[in-house]
Amino acid sequence: MLENRLAGLPAVCVFAAQLSHTAQLGSRTAVLFQLALMVALHGLLAGTGVGSPPSPAGRGSEKPFDSGDKAAEPVKWMPANSSPFTINGLWWLRENGGEYLRLPKRVELTRGIERKVWTYAHYPAGARVRFRTDSASLRLRIDHAGDTLAWKQFSLMGMAGIEVYEGPPDRMQFRMISTPVSGTQPYAVDLRPFPDRRVRDVTLYLPAYAKLGSLDIAVDPGANVEPPTPFALDKPVVFYGTSFIQGGCASRASMNLPALIGRMLAVDVVNLGFAGDGRCEPEMATIAAEIDAACFVMGPILDNVELMRQNYPRFVAILRERWPDRPIFLMSRLHTVGHSEPYTVNGLVREVYESMRARGDRNVHFFDSFPLYADGAIHPTVEGLHPSDLGFKIIADALAPEVARICRLSEP
Repeated sequence: MLENRLAGLPAVCVFAAQLSHTAQLGSRTAVLFQLALMVALHGLLAGTGVGSPPSPAGRGSEKPFDSGDKAAEPVKWMPANSSPFTINGLWWLRENGGEYLRLPKRVELTRGIERKVWTYAHYPAGARVRFRTDSASLRLRIDHAGDTLAWKQFSLMGMAGIEVYEGPPDRMQFRMISTPVSGTQPYAVDLRPFPDRRVRDVTLYLPAYAKLGSLDIAVDPGANVEPPTPFALDKPVVFYGTSFIQGGCASRASMNLPALIGRMLAVDVVNLGFAGDGRCEPEMATIAAEIDAACFVMGPILDNVELMRQNYPRFVAILRERWPDRPIFLMSRLHTVGHSEPYTVNGLVREVYESMRARGDRNVHFFDSFPLYADGAIHPTVEGLHPSDLGFKIIADALAPEVARICRLSEP
């Protein structure tokens, strides 16, 4: 096809030569000659790919969903929330009928829990699709369920991109991220994250700040899909908190604190961060306590002493009542630009810790986040409050060895 089209170029070149004589014909005629030449060239080159921009980095493309090239082999779509794939990070996935929700649907109208928490529960922060395959390419069919993708604190990729990592849990490496096309219409993305056809572990990090109504995956024809390599622990590390836990404002979903800890320690994680509505309600503690966790990490809490004094001690007590011997980490609130002294609410966190220790609880642990960074020329936040990737890495580097020690894991 390309050769046939290019065969017509000599005639076009002869035609173009006539332009050298158009000066005497007047500017109007010259313009008409030039337009005719452009049309002729476009007709010859259309469909050849000549002059077309390449896919980003030459590794993939994004486009609205269609049924595929009818001349090619039909695409075999497989739902990501069913076998042979494994979903981690969504504890109630089976109960919820495969929906990408971070809380059980039965609590949607639970009194005492902020309505916004349920909205944030639709963002599958911390969720991953895991499998082993010998496919070099991946095709994803994505539906964001009408999401407006309107978080001004994030790039479009940071909100809704799906990331590809290669390697088993203890040796994962970032490969690429999809570019979201639409929040309201399903679309397909073609990715080529790997250079060859050999069996490897693949992890897809799902969006931290966008809905995911459905996700389907297609691999190379004839490629196999197998269960992933197990984690270092058979139970997840569960994080509860605010935006500091959900991922505000990491550049990608894989760069928030729980995700970093998961890769550093080769463990599964559950992310129960709910932006500014992580209010430590007792009802939420009862839900979190349903998870059979390796340990619980209570992330930095809201700077609301009155509300936290009412809720925080009870939240921790509910976890301890349900799991008498499970480790619980209590994190203080992080540094913010202009705060030379720790937040008052950090005193409450330490008070709860010391009270539990005084009663003989040796499985509660205090982690002071405030002194990890301070004002300076390179402040590891996006706006003075929420950590950037650098900020989350600083926190993870300090917290991961403590979690490893308590959970009897090899230190990162």
